[in-house]
Amino acid sequence: MHLIVNATEFSADSVYQQFLMHQSNKAIPEIIELAEFTSSYFPLSKNDSLNLFNHINQNAKFKEFLILCTAIHYEHKLNPDLAIKKYNQLLNVPDIEKEMHTYTLRRLFHLHSNQNNLEKSQEICLKLLDIYQTENNHHGLAQAHLHMARIYLRLRNLNHAMHQLDIAYEYAKLSNDNQLLLSVLFAIGAAHLMDSNYSIAKEHFIKIIEHPETPSIQYGHAAFNMASIFIQNNEYDKAIDFLNQSLKIYIELNDSTRISNVKNNLAQIYNRTKNFSEAIKNLYSVADFAKNTNNEELLSNVYYNLLQTFINLNQPDSALLYLDKYIDLNSELWKDQQAAHILELEKQYQFENQQRQIELLKAQDELQKASFRNILIILFVIAILSILFFIGGVTFFRQKQRIRKSHSKLLARDKEIHRINVELNQSNLAKDRILSIIGHDLRGPIGSLRDLSGFYAVNPHQTEEEILDYLKMSHESSTSLYYLLDNLLAWANSQKGNIHFSSEKIQLKPVVHQVVKLLDVSLNQKQLSFEVSVPSDVYVFADVQMLKTILRNLISNSIKFSAGNTRITISASINIKTGFAEISVEDQGIGISANQLESLFAEKETFFLQKSGDAGGTGLGLILCKEFVEMHRGTIWACSQPKKGTKICFTLPTYIPETTKSNDSLISDEQMSKFSS
Repeated sequence: MHLIVNATEFSADSVYQQFLMHQSNKAIPEIIELAEFTSSYFPLSKNDSLNLFNHINQNAKFKEFLILCTAIHYEHKLNPDLAIKKYNQLLNVPDIEKEMHTYTLRRLFHLHSNQNNLEKSQEICLKLLDIYQTENNHHGLAQAHLHMARIYLRLRNLNHAMHQLDIAYEYAKLSNDNQLLLSVLFAIGAAHLMDSNYSIAKEHFIKIIEHPETPSIQYGHAAFNMASIFIQNNEYDKAIDFLNQSLKIYIELNDSTRISNVKNNLAQIYNRTKNFSEAIKNLYSVADFAKNTNNEELLSNVYYNLLQTFINLNQPDSALLYLDKYIDLNSELWKDQQAAHILELEKQYQFENQQRQIELLKAQDELQKASFRNILIILFVIAILSILFFIGGVTFFRQKQRIRKSHSKLLARDKEIHRINVELNQSNLAKDRILSIIGHDLRGPIGSLRDLSGFYAVNPHQTEEEILDYLKMSHESSTSLYYLLDNLLAWANSQKGNIHFSSEKIQLKPVVHQVVKLLDVSLNQKQLSFEVSVPSDVYVFADVQMLKTILRNLISNSIKFSAGNTRITISASINIKTGFAEISVEDQGIGISANQLESLFAEKETFFLQKSGDAGGTGLGLILCKEFVEMHRGTIWACSQPKKGTKICFTLPTYIPETTKSNDSLISDEQMSKFSS
């Protein structure tokens, strides 16, 4: 399975999406694997927990998934009681899938088996046998019978264990699983070894050792059991050989407990074969392990073996040293046993003391009941007085509420009067601005038209080329006048709140081409080139007239402040994270200084930008652009360097149509709902 969850960064949404995908495919093994992965992040932070558990409302089955995650987490954290509780909760789900039910039973079996609860383990194993028998699952039947055999081996019931192992062996052969077959062979060998059938046990362990697919850990166990068989037969050389083989494997696996067990067995063999130096070396190693792990019982056994070894070596001093250690350690063990006994007596005393305290509390309770009746009488009198105080308080409170309401009405009227004054002041300011703009901006185009018409009236005999130039200049002045009046009207309506805003789904590229074509014909006398870099799949939610006004003002500004034979670029892109489209108009004109940029979009303020004698304005178009962009919940900003050009960008809410949505795997359903809202 390929997890879409990043292994270094937990994501509740990604886990949920992966769960939905596997649930739709009914892929229960993949869901279990996802649960094992997710449980490694438990316990979650508060934020991750909220994100993860919020998905339960969207899918009821996700609750079962979270219970499984929690159970696996407790199992890995060695908290078997809580793990068992969660697995049992999962079993009680009415419509749990069969594979999930079987997996849960297997986990419960191992948990109860580790707790040595053999009765419960056997009960679960019988349930698994019924399920696998119904499904005719050879692999599952082999495992279940192998588990039953191990339960009987713990109970020392060898006959029942061997019967279960014979059945497990037949099913393992049918399953074609060599690892499972090797596990059954090992269990059969261990059962025969327990029953002292050394020759039969040896045959099974040799099969495991000689099998080409035997895992190293199983090879080590088989070699260790082979050594036990040879020790029983007093074939010490062969026993040492197999013990060394198992020791090599356990060292590779870094299994300290089994390493010490092997060395302890080697020491006993070396003692029997009079190789005392090797015996002492191995016993010292086992002693170090016992000290490091605080295994006092093993350490006591090592001290006793060292005592016997030094007696055989006729070294009384060393023998006495380990005799003292053996006695001291066993004294400590005896003290621990006594301490445990005393602790048990203390617990019994505490229990009896608690019983006496319970009897005393019962007597005190009877006395309290007797005094309770007197308290009730006092409380009744207090209640009557409280009612009287309450009635007086309610009367006072109502009177105070009336005063507060009157005061609130006066404050509301004051606020209303203040609001009306503010609106009147804003209306007066808007009127003054309109008059200022009329006096400043309209004078230029109208004056130009007047001068041109007057010049032609005085000099009617002009060449055709000169007349054409006058007409071009008149057209440019009248177009500027028209756009200025259009901006002025739109801005005046926005100041008074009369502007109509109607948002709709718009494909951006055709609108840009319309505006560019109109301005190229009406204003572009400088042979400027236009580059439209707007993808066809960019859609926005916008008022089409406002959008055209924004684009017209930005592009006409670029035309006005650009030198001849340069390029104006209009581009757009979608920001998936924010859900907005970013649109920019960039020219190669005179640019704007840093100080001018700060006040370029100053709210309700006009800004005058002069280009060496032939271009200037109030900045009304930019202020209008800012207001229209903000009506769309977008933002507008500018980047510029003097003599290098200016780039003005703005954002609008984006829209992804159905045809695009189905082909765009980068945009999720959640983002779609956010963009479309």
